[in-house]
Amino acid sequence: MGLFPVQGYQCSHCSKFYPSERLLRDHMRHHINHYKCSFCDMTCPRPSSLTLHIRYRHLDSKPFNCQFCHYA
Repeated sequence: MGLFPVQGYQCSHCSKFYPSERLLRDHMRHHINHYKCSFCDMTCPRPSSLTLHIRYRHLDSKPFNCQFCHYA
């Protein structure tokens, strides 16, 4: 049994290999987050993700209450 050389296009962020440049380009989009939080250094891939991040990390509003205690 011999080792086969890996051929293709390698991601510079996570070192995964892809058989075509197009597949690598599609994969690379997952590493790029365009939406930055104005409160911290967090970045998100979608506006909805950023909205949830801000709501649960930076706002005092706790809309979900425990039905057994006072924790929200």
